[in-house]
Amino acid sequence: MPALGHCAPALRHAPELRHCSAQHCDNAVQHWGTLPNVDPEDVTEFRALLTPAGRRLLESLPPYDEGSALRIGAELRANGHNAPLVNAALTQSRLRARGRHKFGAAASRMFFTPDGLEQATRPAVAVGHARRFLDAALTGVLVLCCGIGGVLPALAPAGLAATG
Repeated sequence: MPALGHCAPALRHAPELRHCSAQHCDNAVQHWGTLPNVDPEDVTEFRALLTPAGRRLLESLPPYDEGSALRIGAELRANGHNAPLVNAALTQSRLRARGRHKFGAAASRMFFTPDGLEQATRPAVAVGHARRFLDAALTGVLVLCCGIGGVLPALAPAGLAATG
């Protein structure tokens, strides 16, 4: 399975932005910040997570463990990391841990929202979709209703040109 480079900006208010390609992430975050009922602090927290320092913090976290999350958060804040960034990093760490059940090791390179993760297509189902497209003699697929892009990684290895 190819590496997944998708991000799902925003944590709870914008289900329509559950997926964006990495190169379009900043534009999606900007759009997300203009939607009604979106807390500007959520946008700021997520943007901070996309910075080199935010990514380093996220990558430095140990595997997520509910029992140690409060202690780790307190330690990170005591070491000078601001509370919103720590919150965003721990949230992503928790979601990535949950995402491993669907996406395996690739989850560690993805950004999730709770809704996006719950609704993501499991890889085995995505392979079934790819098989159906091949059986229909299609050579390409335009995935217009992709959430976090769970179907896309199964299409290319099947020889299908895919955009989502």
